[in-house]
Amino acid sequence: MRAAMSRYSILIGLVACLPLLDGCGAPAQLPRASTSAAPQRLWVEPARAYGDTVWFPDEMLVVQDAVASVLARPPFGYQVIPNAEVRALWAATQQGRLPGVALRCEAAPPPSLLTEVVYPGARKAEVETRCDKDGCRLEVRIQQPNPDAEQGPTELARFELPLARGQTPSQWAQTIASTPWKTLPPPDPSGGLGIGGLLAPGAKPGVYVVLHDLTQTGPWLSKLESATFQPMAESIKACAASKRTWRDWWGQEFVIEVTPAGKVSRCEYPLVDHLPPPDFECTCGLLRAMEFGLAQATRRASFYLDVTTLSERHAPAPTLYRSAYLLQKKATDRSAVLGTNVVDSAAVALCLESVDQVLGEMNIPVTFEVGADGRSTRHAVQWPQLIGNDVRACMDRELAKAWFNCPLTGRAQVTAVVSIAVKPYGKPIKVEKAP
Repeated sequence: MRAAMSRYSILIGLVACLPLLDGCGAPAQLPRASTSAAPQRLWVEPARAYGDTVWFPDEMLVVQDAVASVLARPPFGYQVIPNAEVRALWAATQQGRLPGVALRCEAAPPPSLLTEVVYPGARKAEVETRCDKDGCRLEVRIQQPNPDAEQGPTELARFELPLARGQTPSQWAQTIASTPWKTLPPPDPSGGLGIGGLLAPGAKPGVYVVLHDLTQTGPWLSKLESATFQPMAESIKACAASKRTWRDWWGQEFVIEVTPAGKVSRCEYPLVDHLPPPDFECTCGLLRAMEFGLAQATRRASFYLDVTTLSERHAPAPTLYRSAYLLQKKATDRSAVLGTNVVDSAAVALCLESVDQVLGEMNIPVTFEVGADGRSTRHAVQWPQLIGNDVRACMDRELAKAWFNCPLTGRAQVTAVVSIAVKPYGKPIKVEKAP
């Protein structure tokens, strides 16, 4: 599912009227680099393309470069970390090669968050192009990363620039570098979650492919549908059964290019500063084997593919809801706690299956000692008396398997809470810290 939550919080600076910016009014403070001998550092995220256009990541590099060039000169004056430098960091991280770490890390963190650790205190610029029936536009958001990644960054300012519909990213880059940017108002703080595709009502038990967030460009003879990919449902499910743990959280869509002969010539993920899901390349292999029909020219599409399994229900529905998660992770080396899926939450929750009384919800403190490879070498929990010995032993076995990201300093101490719940379905219970 697309992680479409709002990636910013409050606006604390705006520009009303400056030479490079569109609009006039009383002078305002520009959220820019310091005028001292040490300008504020900033790095630029990869430019994302949204809406009814489909571009590959390498084609959007010129947009990222154009934004960086504008932010490096007055009136902004940031010390922009070279794009080539941060791109090299992202590519190396995806391969498990972390800065200053000799071993190849099998639990590398999301490159986007590692960038915040490698360049502490630096701001970042989030860059998007969006196209719809009314035209295209550039959006740039200046943000200050939060040392607590769970809190998200603070937005300092945002800007917009109209772009010509039908132009290439290279043409957009020329406009970006030479045209004033318009200041935008503060964001809507409510945010929200993106919603994936849904099965049709009344679907029978089985394995289904669900296509959603589809964009097609070029001479497609028909619109792609979930049914287009349904013959591969079992194969896509097999790809998803990868034993590798995904350390990221940001869903990656498929971006494909199809030749006039109907074969997939390119299949890529668009977010080069994130980790693709472990099954991504396997599914791309399935897409390359498909026949999409003849056409007069090359065409493109971007979409998400989900696999859903509907089973027959024979057992009665459980009366108690049981869950267990590792939350509120803090570390002496922040690089150890940037990723996701540190423990198998489903396996930890299974330890609660034997519990047949309501325990409510509780947060239980836990500490870990983490080695150079990210694995826990020791952990300690003070279990409350409400948790029986068998359940404790089961949970301890699962927590002992905790696998964090490889700390850049070679080791780390992590504090967290095991958040567990055993409660009736549909009845919220106040969360309490375990005694």
